[in-house]
Amino acid sequence: MNNANRIAKYVREVMDLYNANDYGFFRDYDEETNDVIECSLFTGDDTIDNETIERLSVYLGLSKDEILQMDMGAAKRYYKKYPFFRLFDKYLSVWNWCSEFKSEIPTTEDYLLHAIFGDVAKINSEKRYDYDSVKKRMIDQLKQIDQLVPGTYHADAKITNLSIETEVFFSFPECGEMIDSFLEMVDRLKELFSKVLTSDLSEDEIHEMNFLASWLDAKDRIAVSYTLTYSTVRQLKDVYLKENLQDFFCYAKIKNFFSAGPWRCKEFFEDDARVERFVGVFPQTKAEIREFALAVSKFTCVFTWSDAKPITFSKEEEELDKAMWEGTEFYVPVEKRAKERTRLYVNKTSDELFDWEPYVNRIKKAASPEKMGGIKLPANCNAISQFDITRMSNRIEALHGGNH
Repeated sequence: MNNANRIAKYVREVMDLYNANDYGFFRDYDEETNDVIECSLFTGDDTIDNETIERLSVYLGLSKDEILQMDMGAAKRYYKKYPFFRLFDKYLSVWNWCSEFKSEIPTTEDYLLHAIFGDVAKINSEKRYDYDSVKKRMIDQLKQIDQLVPGTYHADAKITNLSIETEVFFSFPECGEMIDSFLEMVDRLKELFSKVLTSDLSEDEIHEMNFLASWLDAKDRIAVSYTLTYSTVRQLKDVYLKENLQDFFCYAKIKNFFSAGPWRCKEFFEDDARVERFVGVFPQTKAEIREFALAVSKFTCVFTWSDAKPITFSKEEEELDKAMWEGTEFYVPVEKRAKERTRLYVNKTSDELFDWEPYVNRIKKAASPEKMGGIKLPANCNAISQFDITRMSNRIEALHGGNH
């Protein structure tokens, strides 16, 4: 294994340690196939290039020497500082297990007992849902609807490409600790962001800011393609100081971790102050948990009837689309289009909801208006338009014509 391959292996281990997004390093977009494909870390003949090392240095919060020396001790500094990463990894494992199986995730002792006696896995691996039963109920529901809306059920057609999705609640006692550590990371990025506006950072602080901004996917709220790394904030320093806005989130938008939906944890709402701080980072939480309450109570069934018609739009839209794009790669004739998909919600039975009813009710209450006990949305800068032309032009000038 040459040195480039060893460094690539090291980088992969570091990214796996942090559950980091590897897009742009080990995966990239193929313009010919419109797919995301796997790729080598280093281009060409796998020789180490300085540009990739510099990008890795910013993304991983490590010095270039630490990467070239494959220093795993240095790579673990943030893992040791922030318990979030250990807990998040555990959270993902519990979520993946509970999404599929009824029981709680097996412990090390369970696996040891299975290795000795061979029967523990059978107890711990009972599937959470009988999807054949869900499909049957879906068909029964289609037939019932067909009595009111003829044509809903296609008696002479087959159901194809069926996908059945749902959500789950599960217990994760360390949920509060995980969120607290996540919020600590956000607070630390805010602290470093503010410090850049008034003074210089040490080398260690620069690396930490780069790591946090990269992992949190912290973007400038106006120039949304720019991550708030040390270099970016330095370039935008005068813009930020001139705007003189009081809240960090007037400048920044955190994007990572939200999609992991920690409200799946039964313990999520145990501390109102913590929830309020979390919503301060992610105001969209309220809308998301409203959708989650629906998803956790039902099965979402999406399929295609074998005799379904191709997807079409209104007559006016079809004519405009044809006039603008016919003869180009952007125009797809009706006969070559995908078929229409059917979506249906199937209610869960009481057995399929387990002991979740109190948690569903709590989620619904949190998603309700504030005067009815719902989550209070932060009074910060999230209402400020992201399409402010003046703020955008000031950023473009600073990023592409500044002197920093």
